[in-house]
Amino acid sequence: MKKLFTLTLVLLAGLTSKAQTITNGTMDGMHTVQIAGTNPTEYTQAPASWYGLDSFAITLAATYIVQDSNYTQQIFSSSNAHTGAPAAKIMTRDQDTLGIVAGCLSNCKPILTGVPNPNNILGSLGFSGGQDISTAPHRPGSIGVWIQYAPKGSDTAHIIAKVLNAGDSVIGMVDSAVSATLATYTYVTPHITYSGPMGTGPKKLQIILMSSRLGGGVDSSTLFADDVAYTIATDVNEVNADQKAVRFGPNPSTGIVYLYSNVSEKLSWQVFNTSGQVVVNKELLANNREDLSKLPSGTYFYNILNSKGEVVQKDKFTIAK
Repeated sequence: MKKLFTLTLVLLAGLTSKAQTITNGTMDGMHTVQIAGTNPTEYTQAPASWYGLDSFAITLAATYIVQDSNYTQQIFSSSNAHTGAPAAKIMTRDQDTLGIVAGCLSNCKPILTGVPNPNNILGSLGFSGGQDISTAPHRPGSIGVWIQYAPKGSDTAHIIAKVLNAGDSVIGMVDSAVSATLATYTYVTPHITYSGPMGTGPKKLQIILMSSRLGGGVDSSTLFADDVAYTIATDVNEVNADQKAVRFGPNPSTGIVYLYSNVSEKLSWQVFNTSGQVVVNKELLANNREDLSKLPSGTYFYNILNSKGEVVQKDKFTIAK
């Protein structure tokens, strides 16, 4: 059994009251989509308000490479659902002249950002639009999705979220890789990391679900996704330095850090890199010596969680070697 390296799993009960609706996150309203520009006509499926990368990639291939190639559907409606069918079934496939194409389902529209290179047809891929979050009271803290995953070989699925401001600049992002076989539906909540100026604040949330990494993967790796939502960052209790649950230091460090708990409650510690990947996820003792020296130099973010899974403290620190 493979291990799960860069994904945070949390109890759904701790997040229910903070969950925000994603348009058609239940994956209902699956409909067949004719792929324009293909001969013979190719088809795929997608939930209402969502987009499949297969239709976009096949259209590009028919336009810039060759029209009469054998392409394979990658997005399906599935009765294997978390709650109330359908769910989305997302597959990585070897697409003839395109080679390996990751299965990709997104709430934002795939677009061209430049003239595609026939030798790398997806090299000019971008995304436009997404969920309007301009009226949300706070910035998104994480996304949540129920998934099953059946990877082939050493493949990894990717759960990606991007937060954009009014100028469509990315101000927050997470790309969490799933490397485990998940035979039953599991709720995953990748934490969004923010960097750079917020500008006018969060305006759009893009969610991209992939059965492999873009530009790679193994044929037939399969990701099931259902009941997509997001949380807002109201679960963070801001406290002053004297009231912090955990004293942390030194900062910066060469990788050896110490954490001293000031409370009797059981706590846990999560550390994220700037890509939003979880590099530490463990329970804390009263006094902890943590060796992070194997991590690259750079900035990291951490959360301290109580026994209910609520964030009671957060900060960032630097490793400088």
